[in-house]
Amino acid sequence: MAKIQALYSRCSTDMQRDKGFSVPRQKKWLEDEAKHRKFSNIRHYPDDGYSAKDYNRPSFKRLLSDIENDAIDVVMVYKGDRIARNTVGFLEFVDLCNKHTIEIISLSEKFDTTTPTGRLTLTILASLAEWEREQTADRVSDAMWAKAEKGDFCGGQPPYGYDIKDKCLIINPTESAIIKLIYDSFEDDPFFRGVTRKLNALGYRTKRGTTFAQSTVKRLLTNVVYIGKQSYGKRAGGSKTIRKDASVFQARHEAIITEEQFNRVRYLIKNKPHERRDRKYPVDYILSELVRCECGGSIVTYTQPKKTKDGVKLYPYYVCHNYQSKGTCKRKKIPKAYLEQQVLEQVRKEAKLKFEEQEAKDIPKKNPQEHLKRVENTIRGIKAHRVRLIDALAEGSLPRDLVVSKMDRFTLELEDAENQRQILIAENDPKEKQERGAVLERVNKLNGDIFSLSDIDKKAIMRQIIKSIVVSKTGEIEIDLYEL
Repeated sequence: MAKIQALYSRCSTDMQRDKGFSVPRQKKWLEDEAKHRKFSNIRHYPDDGYSAKDYNRPSFKRLLSDIENDAIDVVMVYKGDRIARNTVGFLEFVDLCNKHTIEIISLSEKFDTTTPTGRLTLTILASLAEWEREQTADRVSDAMWAKAEKGDFCGGQPPYGYDIKDKCLIINPTESAIIKLIYDSFEDDPFFRGVTRKLNALGYRTKRGTTFAQSTVKRLLTNVVYIGKQSYGKRAGGSKTIRKDASVFQARHEAIITEEQFNRVRYLIKNKPHERRDRKYPVDYILSELVRCECGGSIVTYTQPKKTKDGVKLYPYYVCHNYQSKGTCKRKKIPKAYLEQQVLEQVRKEAKLKFEEQEAKDIPKKNPQEHLKRVENTIRGIKAHRVRLIDALAEGSLPRDLVVSKMDRFTLELEDAENQRQILIAENDPKEKQERGAVLERVNKLNGDIFSLSDIDKKAIMRQIIKSIVVSKTGEIEIDLYEL
């Protein structure tokens, strides 16, 4: 069987497409050269929207597989950096091709990998390409630093309280009034939760139209932009962690808050108590992390201590996070004993019914494989978006602040998708199914005796057989058990 002449093309960003390096254009150049060389068995390996930072690319994986199977005798690319972004990665690919006596052809860099001189040329070219990319990233960083030092706005989305006009920050009258309210409210009552609930109760929303969260309020209360300054270098690589060595510069925009008030608020934040009161009182909540509110918020635990003549009496509750932290939900606190009693009773009944149905095989088993595949595709898509953002930052096609903002959003989306994936894998794992079946059988045999188990045993059982619990605003409880 005739060996394949592989034509590999790759493009990672819209910027590269705009510059004329799109995958269709690369394929056309490669096809023309293949015809000129009279190749008779060409095959395209296109990767559109993938970075070359690693080998995790669908067409490139196929190419590697065909190389390992000795199905290829030539690999042709438009340029060497289509294969890998760094010298080590590119040379590893060259070594692999040499082991299988495969020739590598680059249209823009003339070399023959079958000779020592050609391999030396290749190494030099790959090193230069890597050096150029690093220089570009450094130039972008230096330019942004110089811009921040001059007091110019560094790009990206404007902070709350400001708009952008002619690449400069200008005060948004409505939002700036809310910023002043946030600072004044925090000085009156220095708790993020209280300020957050107040903002949401008054109907105020973020720039994206969402309700305020405690983390948002804290960010607004610690942002030097509101005293007419700006920081640069406070985040690294899209990280959410604020670096202590970030530089602060005097900016050109008008301040909303006085520096005196900002410093007073900073002192209050630094010296406010951070420990939750209920952490002093350990209570076993058997439904923690399983319950959600109908509004979409998670149900968190809350232990309220009250002093009595006999000491401290604890009142444990389940409460919606959106009610407790934001004040946007009407579902008030639910006593721990009541909710757990209701759930255990319902689990006892549903477990009995489910076990009987499973024994009779009246209900066909669901197959979550299709759902799992969709979630995994979502994960791959999010990771590809993050890679393109990093490439765009290195190439200078997007402002750093915009990249950081988008990276934060993609990180949250990725965490949600990864959690879904783990749930689906566990749901479809034969061993997990067998264990859940055994637990259901145990619950069925225990019947009413389930209430006499310790909270630790109850908690273990709940996690084995319950996928989720939703509590409605009227107190109705909907339980979703895992499939057997």
